[in-house]
Amino acid sequence: RDEGGGGGGDPARFSCRFCGEAFPTTRIAADGSGYWSLADLTADTYSSNPNNVYSKAERHLLNACEGTPGEIDKRLPKMKKKGKMALSEFVPGYLEENGVVEVRGRLLVMSDEEFRKLPGTANTKRGKQLLSAASGKKRGRSPANPDGKANKRQPKPSATDKKSVPPSTARGRIRRGDMGCSGHIVDECVARLAPLDGLPLMCSFTSEAAGEAGLTDAQRLLLNHVELFVLPPGPSGAGEGAVGLRDRNTLASASGCVHVRLESVGSLGDDVLLLNSEHLVSCRLVKGRESRTLQGLVGGDNANLVLYCRYVAEVYSMVDRDGFVAFDDSPEVPGEYVT
Repeated sequence: RDEGGGGGGDPARFSCRFCGEAFPTTRIAADGSGYWSLADLTADTYSSNPNNVYSKAERHLLNACEGTPGEIDKRLPKMKKKGKMALSEFVPGYLEENGVVEVRGRLLVMSDEEFRKLPGTANTKRGKQLLSAASGKKRGRSPANPDGKANKRQPKPSATDKKSVPPSTARGRIRRGDMGCSGHIVDECVARLAPLDGLPLMCSFTSEAAGEAGLTDAQRLLLNHVELFVLPPGPSGAGEGAVGLRDRNTLASASGCVHVRLESVGSLGDDVLLLNSEHLVSCRLVKGRESRTLQGLVGGDNANLVLYCRYVAEVYSMVDRDGFVAFDDSPEVPGEYVT
């Protein structure tokens, strides 16, 4: 919109619709505040400018977002390979009809009162959201927003499903705790960096055993969601060097990582299934499609997964100690194997 075209309001901000994290802008006004310009959203080439909204969104969705749906991170690489996105004509009109206008080179968001005065706003996305909010209905469930899939809650395990794990076994074993995350400041935002000391249950040198065990895609997915680690010293009640099993999704969570302390090598597979039935199937950080896949494992026959986990325990030289599990000395690897 031209400088004299009117309109105004707060500076426009762009954030991830799945986790709410704001995308930082590199445009800084004279007063030190950041702002976005229409040029940041109408670049013809998808990856030509690392500072436009699309490049920032791509990096966030593929590397940092904890709530990205599976279909998004599969579609983004394909879109990038094409090199261009047909957005230069769509974006300006879409923003303006939803009350986001460019004034003196800055994108501004009209106030709700000013936006309602515009003709035809009732049929826009923002107009429907305002109408839904005024009626007191929750976003994502009202007729005005029938496709609000991002707001749907994940299904909780039923009472029948939970019978596969005795309540006495689950009670008190699954805990949350800090994994020793370090702080890192990026564009004035503090990020939590997760430790890299975990050991995977699915990797290249166990792929042959996984095939021989006949692991299903759902079982492989579950094993990729968890990892082994050495519990940090603290109130865990275990001896020094005790091994635990933790959820990789909550590794850097501010509320603590969900984990369980292993009590015996033979029960590693059972503990993997326990962590799934009591936490992963209802974890908000697990993608919806994957959550439903993991739900299908609850109460099923997973004897092959238990046997595979015993093999993994042997690979990592895990041994039983006095009430806990630890890593024993690893066997020496011949030099010719390394070369």
